[in-house]
Amino acid sequence: MIKPYSTLVFTCLFIPTLATAKTVDWSDYLAGMKADCDTYNLDKAIPANLKPSIAKIVNHRKLDDGTYIGKRVIALKNATAFGYPITKIVLDSTGYVGSTDIYFANSDFMKLRNQFYLNTKEGKLYASEKRKVIDPDSFDGVLTADGNGYDTGLAALTFDLKSKSISCSWANL
Repeated sequence: MIKPYSTLVFTCLFIPTLATAKTVDWSDYLAGMKADCDTYNLDKAIPANLKPSIAKIVNHRKLDDGTYIGKRVIALKNATAFGYPITKIVLDSTGYVGSTDIYFANSDFMKLRNQFYLNTKEGKLYASEKRKVIDPDSFDGVLTADGNGYDTGLAALTFDLKSKSISCSWANL
């Protein structure tokens, strides 16, 4: 009779602790990606509150101004962004072209397409839309959304179901 009781006590006290790891939300840090694919500040120091979710960082070369050049991979554990589990963030830059990619644990992130947009003269152009906006001030003269992202000619946002990622890519001319 003592053995079943001790098993019950062990199960009640220790198993829930093992199963519940604290989830760290990266949404605030990555929020700029939602509006105009703004990722300029992501190459700076990672806030202390996000560090418990970092499993490993493979750094690229740090320049004197604090920015990086090359690929930086941030492998994550128990992390979310915009309400969905994420597995890694990849920052890649040559200084002239670059991208920031968020990798998700499953395909549910595709529901976020209507929250990511580009500000245009005609209002917001959402990643979930399929339309073009004529903009003579833009690089190509037209801004395009295809239902899985948008393209300005110099910057693009892409929702990729196959790789389970959202990518903001850019070029400086």
